[in-house]
Amino acid sequence: MGNASSLKNHVETSRKTGVLNLSDSHLKQYPDSIDVLHPSLRNLELSKNKLKTLPKSIGQFKELKILNVSNNSLEHLPEEINCLSKIETLQVNCNLLKSIPPLNNLMFLKRASFGDNQLSVFPEFLCELKHLEALDLSKNNITQLPELIKQSRLVELNLNQNQIRKLPSSLAQCPRLKTFRVEENCLELDDIPKELLTSSKVSLLCVEGNLFDMKSLLALEEYILNGYKMGPIIKANCACLISIKTNIKKKNSYKTLTKYKNYFYCSNNFKEKKYIIFIFKSFSFIKCYSIDIVTHNKL
Repeated sequence: MGNASSLKNHVETSRKTGVLNLSDSHLKQYPDSIDVLHPSLRNLELSKNKLKTLPKSIGQFKELKILNVSNNSLEHLPEEINCLSKIETLQVNCNLLKSIPPLNNLMFLKRASFGDNQLSVFPEFLCELKHLEALDLSKNNITQLPELIKQSRLVELNLNQNQIRKLPSSLAQCPRLKTFRVEENCLELDDIPKELLTSSKVSLLCVEGNLFDMKSLLALEEYILNGYKMGPIIKANCACLISIKTNIKKKNSYKTLTKYKNYFYCSNNFKEKKYIIFIFKSFSFIKCYSIDIVTHNKL
């Protein structure tokens, strides 16, 4: 922030808008003058500064719904963060956190990002937040997931670039988990539970960069559907397919990948001009560059 006058102007504007953006303002300390906004502030942006600590008073923003303190030098979060009872989005990426205080009171939290920190333990209490849909814990030092993960209501979980050595079978019991990213970890093929491929709700599973050849994973029996002769159908539960943009046409119709029940199939019915193809070279029955259309009726 250039000077006190500029900060004061920001604060006065925030009284009207409910939004205070102090990102990339060269702040070395939390500006206490913004505490006058405790009763009304809904969005606080403090990212891309040089903050090492946050004061206890941060917990007094009772109406706050979005807090972004990413790209600072925070070594810990004050326990008073747990008083932000209305918060929906919490972003704390790219800091120096080694642990996270309990956040059990954040009952309306929907999205939480703690990527690129120094966490070694999965914050188990996050599994109990019923409204938490998206959680980013990538680029940390986490080695395992808690059994309590099965109770989470997560839709998307990002654990890329950690040190995870085994996935619990309870992960397959997550009732809403659609996207699971665990690339560049320490997983052997046997460390991926069969239940995750066969009985989970996961529709996008990203596991590249682990301690096994992707072809070995694609060759697992769990990936092959006996009824594939109807067309190039792959179980959506494993969803280890790679989609790319390319210029492929067939009879002048656009094609895309659509989910129907537990399967993926090609469809003509879409508006965006995107071309998506299967890349499953280890499966001889899939034509990588010419995909037959599998219709709703055939399924």
